[in-house]
Amino acid sequence: MANKYKCINEFVVDSYDENEQVEENDFFIVEVGSIWELQDESYLSDVRLMDNEGRWLEIAQSHLVEDFVKLN
Repeated sequence: MANKYKCINEFVVDSYDENEQVEENDFFIVEVGSIWELQDESYLSDVRLMDNEGRWLEIAQSHLVEDFVKLN
């Protein structure tokens, strides 16, 4: 079973394009209750998470601990 996490604190992250470059003046809100799957590799930060819509974000490990809860 994949490692899935549920967001418990809403926050805003930058949006990235298909080349993993920050999109200027573009961001999205990670909503409370949203479910994210931990990816095997991360390129820009400690942790990469992907949702079921194909959006992804990379955050520090401390951010994962503070803003997500692991689902069984």
